[in-house]
Amino acid sequence: MDKKLVYVLVTKESDHYTEMALLSTQCARKYSPGITIELVIDRKSYDGLKGHRSTIKEHVDNIHVIDIEAESNALISRILKTKLRQYITGDYLYIDIDAVPITNLDSVFNTPCDIAMAYDLEKSSDMVDFIDPDGKIYSENNWILSKRFFNSGVMLVRDSEKTHAFFDSWHSKWQEYVSITGLH
Repeated sequence: MDKKLVYVLVTKESDHYTEMALLSTQCARKYSPGITIELVIDRKSYDGLKGHRSTIKEHVDNIHVIDIEAESNALISRILKTKLRQYITGDYLYIDIDAVPITNLDSVFNTPCDIAMAYDLEKSSDMVDFIDPDGKIYSENNWILSKRFFNSGVMLVRDSEKTHAFFDSWHSKWQEYVSITGLH
C-alpha cells in the first residue's frame, strides 16, 4: 500500500507557514523515508512561492494547485481542508503544517478504520457552556452538542464511501457555521 502524507498550505510572503511546512516535510522524510508527500495549495499561494519559499516544491512528490478564492487565507485553508477528500485519491494521512513528525509514521496506516483522529483534549461538552460562542450557536440552532471533540490536525483518511460522505457533511456543516457566525 502506498503510504501518503498530505498537507494543506495557504500562505503569503509575510507569514511563516511555508517554513513550517518545510520543517514538517523534512522531518517526515527523515523518519518515514518511503512515504509519499502531497501538497494541496491554492493558486495565489502557489504563485507566491518565490526565493527560499519555493523550495517546498522540492520537498513534496505531488502538488495539487486548486483555483479558489475567498475573503481571507483562513477561509481558503478551511475550504481546502474540509474538501480535501475531493482532491486526493487513495488513503492518506493528513497533518497540519505546524505538526512535526518525530517518529516513523508507517504504523498509522495499519489502523483498521475509515477515518481516525485523536480526541481534542482541549475541548469537551463539559467545557462548552452556552455562554461561549460555540455553545450559544449550538443552542440557538438546536444543534446536537457532541460529547466528544476531535482534533482535525492529524487525520487518517481511507478512500471509502463513508469518508467521502463525512467530508461532504463536514464541508456543508462548516459552511452553515460560517454563514451563521461569520467566523471561519
